[in-house]
Amino acid sequence: MKRLFVLVTVFFSVLQVCAQDKYAFIFSRPLKGDYPGFVELNKEVSRNNISVISHALTIQRFKPAHITIDSTGSIRKNILSGISVITQNIKKGDFVFLYFDMPLVMDKVSNEPVFAFVNEEPEDKLSLVELNQVLKKIALKA
Repeated sequence: MKRLFVLVTVFFSVLQVCAQDKYAFIFSRPLKGDYPGFVELNKEVSRNNISVISHALTIQRFKPAHITIDSTGSIRKNILSGISVITQNIKKGDFVFLYFDMPLVMDKVSNEPVFAFVNEEPEDKLSLVELNQVLKKIALKA
């Protein structure tokens, strides 16, 4: 009887996980550097990370249409808009995977950690406090 209960529990757990929609947001930026070959090497590392993670997500049955990849443009604007799109699309019980591959630095003005490149434009920094606010919207909806 105990084995049957475990089997039925596992079956319904798998069924529930397979039935929910899965969304992913992969955000990757190559690091910047000033010595020869640094930028090219980091662009390749970033491409490899995106490729490996995307492949792993498809193995986990994420629909390609539900996987958003961003590797260009503004850090702050693109992260916030990518998370906003996912927040609009998800419903109760959906699974959301977020991957951020970029530097976390200390902001000299606010003295708090931010996603940004050193010496980047101030408007292109995303604080962890601000990121936490938008992630709470996903948590409340999913």
